[in-house]
Amino acid sequence: MLFHIVPWIGLLGGVLVLSACQSSPEFEAEVVRLDSAKAAQKAHAVEQDVAPHPTAGFDVRLWASELLLADPIALDTDSKGRVYATGSSRSGGLLDIRDHPDWTTEVLTHKTVEDQREFIRREMAPERSEENTWL
Repeated sequence: MLFHIVPWIGLLGGVLVLSACQSSPEFEAEVVRLDSAKAAQKAHAVEQDVAPHPTAGFDVRLWASELLLADPIALDTDSKGRVYATGSSRSGGLLDIRDHPDWTTEVLTHKTVEDQREFIRREMAPERSEENTWL
């Protein structure tokens, strides 16, 4: 009799696992599209501002302006040539350090919010005002 129950238990366990795997994602990916005229206009403006000098044998072409891809942190291309990008809005963060590469190493060592707060208090201290004229 026990041998007849074991397959049913296995089947029930499999159904439970599969039903858990079919949950919907927690967020909807934002798909940004531009009409070709606006994309061409923006590409032309960027090409006027940027003058890259690629190494011989390489070509540089704009494929996504900041209207399509702002603050990218990761890019991936699938086998069909589609590009997936992840961006991070820098607004609302504690401190944007893009203009301070000398801070990067230390900031990456912070393990807690309090570590970050202490760093900001130290770097932005009133007594360092002459060093922080960029503020």
